[in-house]
Amino acid sequence: MAQTIIKITSMPPIDFAPTTLAAELNQNLFTILSTAQGTVVLDREFGLDIAALDDAPAIAEAMVTGQIYELVERYEPRAIIQQVSFEADHELGRLIPSIRYEYQEVISDDIG
Repeated sequence: MAQTIIKITSMPPIDFAPTTLAAELNQNLFTILSTAQGTVVLDREFGLDIAALDDAPAIAEAMVTGQIYELVERYEPRAIIQQVSFEADHELGRLIPSIRYEYQEVISDDIG
């Protein structure tokens, strides 16, 4: 298994044809974790419930961490989270999550 770290900050450009599994997973995780829950028309459960961000930092971190584990397990099961940490941006008044995860390419024999 390979290991990588993704920091959820500003939105990178969308790559419609990622050339590596790591690039695909990073983009998928960034999309999942930077989308506000309720904003995807056909899947209102997709994304983070941003209501937690109004809580005290320690509570917000705990709630968002739990959501991150649940969302990644549901929407990108190829990624296995090892650690979630937060960095405070006091100037902008926000928490920036960093996710360390392992991944492996899954090959399926089932076609069609």
